[in-house]
Amino acid sequence: MANRTSTQNLRKRVRHHYQGNATGSTLRLSLGCLLGFELRRAGSGKRMTFGKAGEATLSQWMADDARVNRPWR
Repeated sequence: MANRTSTQNLRKRVRHHYQGNATGSTLRLSLGCLLGFELRRAGSGKRMTFGKAGEATLSQWMADDARVNRPWR
């Protein structure tokens, strides 16, 4: 696995973190936990998320406070 080359460029990866949820983004998971959002199980599996309200609040926080130039908007 260490020898694999990513098929995504940086823009795609950053976009994924802004549009995704804590289940698929370690960045969102880390930020949400540091900001004190409650982590919840999604469905009956092992996936974890901050719920709809928490994910929306995290997305807004990232849009307002994360220092990333978003050229795709």
